[in-house]
Amino acid sequence: TLLCIDKVIEENEYFNFLEEKANNCFLPITASGRIKSLEDAKRLFNSGADRVIVNSLLWEDKDNNLEEISNVYGSQSLVASIDVVKQDNQFKSYDWINETYRKTLIPQILKNRPDLFGEIKIQAVDRDGGVIGPNILAIEEINNKINYPIPLSYGSGLTSWNHYKTCLKKTYVKCVSATNVHHMSTTASKSLKEFCIRNGINLRMPEDNQNF
Repeated sequence: TLLCIDKVIEENEYFNFLEEKANNCFLPITASGRIKSLEDAKRLFNSGADRVIVNSLLWEDKDNNLEEISNVYGSQSLVASIDVVKQDNQFKSYDWINETYRKTLIPQILKNRPDLFGEIKIQAVDRDGGVIGPNILAIEEINNKINYPIPLSYGSGLTSWNHYKTCLKKTYVKCVSATNVHHMSTTASKSLKEFCIRNGINLRMPEDNQNF
């Protein structure tokens, strides 16, 4: 997954970077990039992305752009991203562009048309970069508010193998972000997968001659 966190994307720079990674990576790439229209999504796909992540557009789409992207590329190619933060004892979505809290947690499009998306990616803002583990309550609230069998992914505050196990034990959490694992050692990914399998989580192990 490639997350573009710049508020403004410099012309061609990010897309050239994405294309370079796609040409040297043999795994599916999911990428974000300030998507506001079908043309924006098309540019990411043409640069090598297999799926695209939308965040701000979930709240601002007045022209049915999300439906158009989903219809052209398929719902499996569209990932809805929610940045969660707790304010006044309630979970809300965080707007990184305007650096403010939104009034609600779930955008209306996810309640009305969850069929447009293939995944919901959850990031707990207050746990990102921390070591306190997953925010299970936030994950459960999002799952309960969306009455549709759409897979969830999560990736904040996961540092120990038990953190990953806790997430993956939830049947509606289909994947977790393991960015920090790849910085630990060349065998950390294999070790994590073996730990999860020993704890009853159904994961596929690569062949012995494959890199992790």
